[in-house]
This record gives sequence, C-alpha cells and structure tokens, in this order.
Amino acid sequence: MANLSYKTKAFVLGSLPRGEANRVFILLTPDLGLIYAHGQGVRLEKSKLRFSLEDFSLVEVILVHGKTGWRITNASSLLSVSVYVEKKTLKIIARATSLVRKLVVGEDTNYQLYTIWDETMKILIEKNHTETELSRIEIVWVLKILFSLGYIDGEKLQNIISSPIEMIGESSEVDDLRSEAISQINRAIESSQLFF
Repeated sequence: MANLSYKTKAFVLGSLPRGEANRVFILLTPDLGLIYAHGQGVRLEKSKLRFSLEDFSLVEVILVHGKTGWRITNASSLLSVSVYVEKKTLKIIARATSLVRKLVVGEDTNYQLYTIWDETMKILIEKNHTETELSRIEIVWVLKILFSLGYIDGEKLQNIISSPIEMIGESSEVDDLRSEAISQINRAIESSQLFF
C-alpha cells in the first residue's frame, strides 16, 4: 500500500545533519504541529530542496509518512525571513525558535502555537521595529508561546496574552506589566526543568 502524501505550509525551526547528505528538519505546521521530517540528499549540490528549507523560512512542503516517520518529497520557499529582517530581529526569532524546540518534545499538534508563530512572523517582517518595539513583541511572543503550551495560566496577563500581536509593539501596556511578565516567563522556564 502506497503512503499518502500531505501538502502543508510550515515554518522551518531548524535542522539536524543525518549522514553525509541528509538532514532532519524541524517543521511547525498548522495541522500536524511540530514534526521532524527527513530530507534525503538535501546537502548535495544537485538537490532541488537545498535552498528551499532555510532556517526560519515559511515553506510549502509535500510530506509522506512511512515506517521511519515523515519524509519531505518536495518543498518550495514561500518566504525567506532572513532576507526581510535585520540582525536584531533574527536574534529574537532564534531565541523563540530555541524555546519552542526545547519545550515541545516529540511531535505535538498545536494549532494555537502555529497561529501565534505565523502572526508574529508577519509583524516582524512587516517593518523595521525599534528596540523598544522588539522588546515588547518578544515578551508577548514568549508569553503567548508558554500559554499555548500550558506553562502559564496567564490570569494576571490576560489582556496582553489575548491581544493581537500587531497591537503590542506600539502599546505601553507591556511596559506597565513588564516585571510581572518576565517573572512569569522565568518561573515557567524554571518549571520546565529543560534549561538546567
């Protein structure tokens, strides 16, 4: 029986080398959640997939699930984030990516996490933000990630967590609740016991 293929958008949250020519890609998808997908021969110069699966990019992939897990059969780049954002913004994306990769163990379906990621990436590439705006966006992004994964209850910060991310950069409400937000973030990370 042939394996069915599955076409989806995905954010590339990184990759790991496998053998001489292969890589395992960490993909955040809307319906499958966070998955690990094998890319055969992607490190070869002749590979069609080589430039489509850049870190932090938004891609459209065709996946097949077999005995060894997910395999990427085709991919096309929809948005190469590194082309549109400044270095300071890439650092924020890298930190959020690292957080998700550490907190989401195994494959996990979480549409809310994908939506948060998608909305935040759109805001980050929309324009060059000031340091203050980026700081606000990062705090709220991390709060929303932790809330979607069940690490914080968000009661005291409900207004921020439920606000659309595009409202955050220019809102001083985050500044008023900054110490509470950072305190909750730190407690959540400590409780995960994954960073020690």
